[in-house]
Amino acid sequence: MSRRVITVSKTARVPEAVALLRKYSIRHLPVVDRRGALMGIITVVDLLAAVIEFMGLLTVSSRLDVRLPKRPEAFEEVLRII
Repeated sequence: MSRRVITVSKTARVPEAVALLRKYSIRHLPVVDRRGALMGIITVVDLLAAVIEFMGLLTVSSRLDVRLPKRPEAFEEVLRII
């Protein structure tokens, strides 16, 4: 375990959490409030489960593939449209 703990704010958006997990090659990301108190933990498994549910990969469904530009807000823009 490292001394410097990478955390994310409870108001952070999913792309920010994903970026931190990837940047630091970590699998767990503590979620903290403004005072630094632990609110929860986001894991790679949590995000994978969200993607599986969002994509409907384990159910019979239709699928829509979208190529996003490399902008942090692009994913949220597409979600609003859908």
